[in-house]
Amino acid sequence: MILSSMLALILLCSVALCGVASPVVQEQAASELVTILETHLLQTFSGMKTEAYMTPQPKSSKTGAQQFDEMYGGLRNSYINILSIWVQQYGLGVGVYTNVYEWNEITGGATADNVLLWYWNVYGAGTSNESPATFSDFHSFAGWTVPTAKQYGQVGSVCGVDVNK
Repeated sequence: MILSSMLALILLCSVALCGVASPVVQEQAASELVTILETHLLQTFSGMKTEAYMTPQPKSSKTGAQQFDEMYGGLRNSYINILSIWVQQYGLGVGVYTNVYEWNEITGGATADNVLLWYWNVYGAGTSNESPATFSDFHSFAGWTVPTAKQYGQVGSVCGVDVNK
């Protein structure tokens, strides 16, 4: 009974999240992948697609490519329906997560060609600090005239889970 109630809650939250955005997986340690996969497996069966990104751990004994292989292989082998992964490998589209300020600070204003843009505009943590859930605040930079995705909220609660939107 408890298990079926938990699965129903996860499915309900997954459906609620459908209205917010595609689920996003951030992989930081291989050991965390099992819990993530259980949730995203339900989302996949409901037809949702998942976007994933990873933060390679430079102090790891594994190369960045090995870390990516673990994440990507685990998602694929678990039938997670991937929309995009924000890393270049395996012929997948390249995506950058940044905003105009960070881009200019890091690259000195370089331009990007054939790269997806996931930009962020968040005023602070919590739902009261969200920017509009539209691209109306986007201004072209670095060759991008249209973004692919936007983070407009940080540490907001959906079904009792803190999420970024």
